[in-house]
Amino acid sequence: MELLASLVILTLLCGLVVVNFTSLGRGRQLEDGALRFETALRMARATAANCGRRVRFVFDPETALLEVMWEPEPLSAPNRFVPARTAWSHQVPNSMVRATRSRLTGPSAYRTLTLGPRRGGSEGDDLEAVTFYPDGSSDSAVIELSDADGEETRRAVIELTGISGRIRTQILTADELQEFYERMEAIEADVTADG
Repeated sequence: MELLASLVILTLLCGLVVVNFTSLGRGRQLEDGALRFETALRMARATAANCGRRVRFVFDPETALLEVMWEPEPLSAPNRFVPARTAWSHQVPNSMVRATRSRLTGPSAYRTLTLGPRRGGSEGDDLEAVTFYPDGSSDSAVIELSDADGEETRRAVIELTGISGRIRTQILTADELQEFYERMEAIEADVTADG
């Protein structure tokens, strides 16, 4: 009887360990996906500079999946982007994270600072494309990611500074995310009031 009780307790403890490892892995999915997304940003910048072509991150408005596009013939077919077939473009972390927001925020080498009221107002505006240019610069953007399962309440926020190439990633709770966007709106209001 004691042996049976010991086996039951051991089985329960093993079950708890498996449950804890599963939830731990799910908790790391957002961090790992954000890290891989950062790597994709760096690879897009390098590809644009090495190939002399614009590379664009486009987010599907329905699935929020990232697709890497590029402009193969900028002289004969400008602004025609097709799916990129690079050694790294198939490794974007679509199985780990989804974009919940992508917003252009500041200057790039080819776009002046435009802050203030949002253009349009449709839901698709929440997933703006980010372009990387042949000179090594890109659009400035804030990209918000959630885990692919949608079970995580935290969000990864990636801030991309277009001219310098600086990338800053934060993992934020819902309250911290609200504060982050309130600070952004306050900065935008100050800039537009001064301009």
